[in-house]
Amino acid sequence: MTSEPGGFVWYPHEFPWLGDGFIPAIADKYADEFADQLAGRGVVVATMRCGAGDSFHEAIAEALNFPDYYGQNWNALHDCFRDIEIPHLFALVWRDAEGFAASDPKVFGEATAILTIEFEALRTRNVQATLLITGDGPTFRQPESAST
Repeated sequence: MTSEPGGFVWYPHEFPWLGDGFIPAIADKYADEFADQLAGRGVVVATMRCGAGDSFHEAIAEALNFPDYYGQNWNALHDCFRDIEIPHLFALVWRDAEGFAASDPKVFGEATAILTIEFEALRTRNVQATLLITGDGPTFRQPESAST
């Protein structure tokens, strides 16, 4: 099964190199290439740059074009996910997530848990949303085409 406009992207089939982890993790240097591959399958890709020392709330607000009244807390994040339009096929690529996780593991854990919940809730709105994180460590995969 492959994606079609307005359809569904079956990540394990179309990108088997991603593995089957809880949150797909790709090597940062391949993030742009992978975002282009997703866009070619009809996925709207937003990129969030949030590394060590950065503010998660500022980065997510910019990436998802949250309204000015966004309160930069978990409750406000939940509310804004209900208020904004998300495309039918959507991916959020969190660049340098590894650096952020190393610098603030508590907030990283909370953020990924909440984003996972919010993305799952989008299914009730007929949205397939996927969170992808990037980094430079050994757990971050590279596309098959890059390994040859």
